[in-house]
Amino acid sequence: MTALTTLASGFSMESGMAVRQTRNTLQSAEARALADGAVFVALRGLLDDNPVEAWPVDGTVRQVAVGDAVVSVAVLDEAGKVDLNYAPEEMLLNLLSGIGVDGDEAASLADAIVDWRDADDLKRLRGAEAAEYRRAGLSAVPSNAPFAAVSELRLVLGMSPEIYRRLAPLVTVYARSPRINPVSAPPAVVRALPGVAPETAEAFLAARGNADGQLNAAVATLARAGQFIGRATPQAVTIRATATLPSGSVFIREATVEFPRGRESTYRIVVWRQAIDTGATVTEDGNSAAGGEKKRL
Repeated sequence: MTALTTLASGFSMESGMAVRQTRNTLQSAEARALADGAVFVALRGLLDDNPVEAWPVDGTVRQVAVGDAVVSVAVLDEAGKVDLNYAPEEMLLNLLSGIGVDGDEAASLADAIVDWRDADDLKRLRGAEAAEYRRAGLSAVPSNAPFAAVSELRLVLGMSPEIYRRLAPLVTVYARSPRINPVSAPPAVVRALPGVAPETAEAFLAARGNADGQLNAAVATLARAGQFIGRATPQAVTIRATATLPSGSVFIREATVEFPRGRESTYRIVVWRQAIDTGATVTEDGNSAAGGEKKRL
């Protein structure tokens, strides 16, 4: 009887584990499907010719309710970020300083980033070419070609995991311009604009959030950074959809989508990946975007 009881208990435990594993698998699949669907809901909004229905591309979070699930979706214009392949060194230096990298280290990293992307083997004053990488015992050396992806930054000499974590959300390889769009730029990028005093940047960020049709006047306050800013119809955006089930299962889909110039009705998905939850999405004023506009499909 004791043996039979032990066997029955074992079978019961295994059966319970199998049920839980199956339930977790199903919930994970459901969350994935919801997040993937929300990406295409956002795409439909981006392609809508009606400006009233058009989705904002400044990172504002929308919450889409589907049954009991809630999918949070944010769309960010890649032109609001600093393009690694086009940004002037001054912009890179300011951006690194703005995320807390100290002066000498920021200057070395900015030079190393430019040395990685330029076509020659001439080392900049504080930069690094192949010889410096080999002396550091690194197998990777500068490609002397444009960055193919933001993740390539990890290979740059002096780039620590912590600096990369702070820098990656602010840079892109899809803007293809030395200018940034201040209307959709993350606050850290606005603060990094050369020639713009800190108080001017903060005043612009405050005005941008309450512009209500006066964006041109707000952008005009950044006149001293004129050569570093520009506004145009978004050519590439990143959509981040976070599906959360009542059970607590979470799936985050991140997709970067390009819109070929002059063909607003078409798009091309260039990045499609599962993202890792690094904390609450943050709005431009620095507050947690737990709320946001809610729509039901």
